[in-house]
Amino acid sequence: MGCRLSFGLSDLQYLIQQLGPMTPEIATIVQQDERRWQVELDGGVLIQLRWEASPPRLLIGPVLDSPEEGISPVEHLDADEVTLEVLKGRITERRLRVMQAFERPVASIGSGERT
Repeated sequence: MGCRLSFGLSDLQYLIQQLGPMTPEIATIVQQDERRWQVELDGGVLIQLRWEASPPRLLIGPVLDSPEEGISPVEHLDADEVTLEVLKGRITERRLRVMQAFERPVASIGSGERT
């Protein structure tokens, strides 16, 4: 059960430090600047976490110019929704969506089979 905080950037930085060791799907977390992190998940999935101060919220989306860009839209969590459990769940859900998008069967062209 998550504890609700009067949430700010320093709270998010603390949660992200806790997130890596508690989430086996996360390979690495790299802080790109004060408000942005790149998270690499197993399977090579890259996502970006970005803190917006006004209104206070966390944006979760694909890393720009990554193959996942355009597959999973950017979503946001309002500051009062952010807990370690919620953040872990959203990252895991995003990983699954991206992995499923790349695992969709592709019809072969010229196989000679007709349906």
